[in-house]
Amino acid sequence: MIKLDLARLTREELERVITERCSQYGTVLSVVIVQDSARYNFALASVEMSSPEEANDVLRRLGDSRVDDAVVIRIEQS
Repeated sequence: MIKLDLARLTREELERVITERCSQYGTVLSVVIVQDSARYNFALASVEMSSPEEANDVLRRLGDSRVDDAVVIRIEQS
């Protein structure tokens, strides 16, 4: 889970911040915001990493679940 000020971030800014956070653990191939925070107090991001090992690192530190090389991360309002 990551806490951010969701009200002040656009979707593009949110994707950039998630990419920056996850790139500490390897190469980020893609970030997709799968639930918009406009209707909820949180968002979900699907982050695809370049290897299973990197995905495991992101999962251990930030993620909530994993599908193949993608990690689902919950982003809550800070």
